[in-house]
Amino acid sequence: RTVPADPAVHDANAAEIVAAAPRFGTLSSYLMLTCASWPVPNPDRFEGPPDGAGAPPILVVGGREDSQTPYAWAETMADGLESGVLLTREGYGHGSY
Repeated sequence: RTVPADPAVHDANAAEIVAAAPRFGTLSSYLMLTCASWPVPNPDRFEGPPDGAGAPPILVVGGREDSQTPYAWAETMADGLESGVLLTREGYGHGSY
C-alpha cells in the first residue's frame, strides 16, 4: 500500500477521525502524511497478514481503558496470530507493560 500524497485525502480522513476521537483525532489523522513522498521503495516490505506462522507463543498486551489503542485491537491481533496469547491490563492510560 502507498500513503496518499493528496492532502485532501488526509483532510477527509481527519474529519471522520476527529468526529470519532475529538481529543486525539487531529494529531492521529495526519501522522502518515509525512510518509506520502517517501523516496525509497522497499522490496522487502511485509504486506501480508501478521499471523506469526511457526513462531513460539507471542504475547499481546492490551489495556481495557487505553485511550489510544482500543482493547478490541489487541483481541483482534491475538486472535489473528497463530500462537497469540492475550494479556489484559485492567486500568486507564495509554501503554501497558
